[in-house]
Amino acid sequence: MAACAIRWAVGLAVACCLVPASGAALAAAKAEAGADTAKPAADEAAVQKMEKQVAGVQDRMSALQQEEFNISMVTLKGQQAAIQGIEGQGLDKVRDELAKGSHNKEHLEYRAAMLAAAQQWQAFAEKYSRVLSMIKTLERDRDKAPAEMQTKIDELSKRAQDKYRSLLEKVADFYDKCAEFRQALQIYASLYQSLPENKRDRGLKEKLGDLYERTGDLKSALALYKGIFDAIPEKARFKDKNACLKLAGVYEKMGDVRNAALIYKGFWDAVAEKDRTKERSTGEKLGDICEKAGDMKSALDLYKACLASIPADKQEKDGAGLRKKIYNLEIKLGLRKGSPVADAAAASSSDNERNYGRRR
Repeated sequence: MAACAIRWAVGLAVACCLVPASGAALAAAKAEAGADTAKPAADEAAVQKMEKQVAGVQDRMSALQQEEFNISMVTLKGQQAAIQGIEGQGLDKVRDELAKGSHNKEHLEYRAAMLAAAQQWQAFAEKYSRVLSMIKTLERDRDKAPAEMQTKIDELSKRAQDKYRSLLEKVADFYDKCAEFRQALQIYASLYQSLPENKRDRGLKEKLGDLYERTGDLKSALALYKGIFDAIPEKARFKDKNACLKLAGVYEKMGDVRNAALIYKGFWDAVAEKDRTKERSTGEKLGDICEKAGDMKSALDLYKACLASIPADKQEKDGAGLRKKIYNLEIKLGLRKGSPVADAAAASSSDNERNYGRRR
């Protein structure tokens, strides 16, 4: 009996201990459930906030699109009026004249129109840069957003970045048109530095190289042009006219006649004989370089090949300069004056010169 009483007392005590424990567990479970309910609510609020931000960016981009159209209309009218004043002169030629300090009235009016357009677009680009700031705020919380929202943010970001880049290039191109090369260079160099290497396309590198060249930084221009040339598959390099002529031209300006000649010759050799009429200026340029380097025989052969590429009906007019170069070189080489052998060679050379075009 006493033993039973003891067992009953112990059981009661254990039961009393278990009841509070069960109550605590129940309370904890309720708290956890409440937390789980609060978390989706907080996530939903965050998503709603991001949706509003995305809508705000889209609205801003739409408003700027209308403003962009208005600026386009205004600047286009100014450009058309300015271009009419220099009609027939060629825009590149006018730009080069402005770079030399032209005071021609039409040139200055054209410059003023291009400069005004550059400044208007630059102000608009600055305004558009604020859209990028808005998107950066979104991107900070991107990983917390649902997959669909992440895709939307990524698309907005790409659209805005592409548009901003095109605006900067437009500003730089207007500065370039009015011979404000340093202003254009500053924009293109900044854009180039802001991009990873895989986003630095050839067009951007060529434009930047051209501006370095125009502002006298030949070393930087060479680095860009050589990078473009080296990136072309080896078998196709000398078939790429633009890459060859830009690289050879900078070598020539730097006084590196040897490398300039190598590039010009590689390109000239890659040109099919039937196409050499179109590339005659390059062959003549190579001849000039060979002559400067003291390789008179190669220069003479090139001049004769260029002369031969001129159609017979245009020989008289278009071949005058080449005939003069050939004549002067033949004198230097002793082919027009001297020994009987030299006189005979000169006579043969003269006959060949007269017949180059006819044979074509």
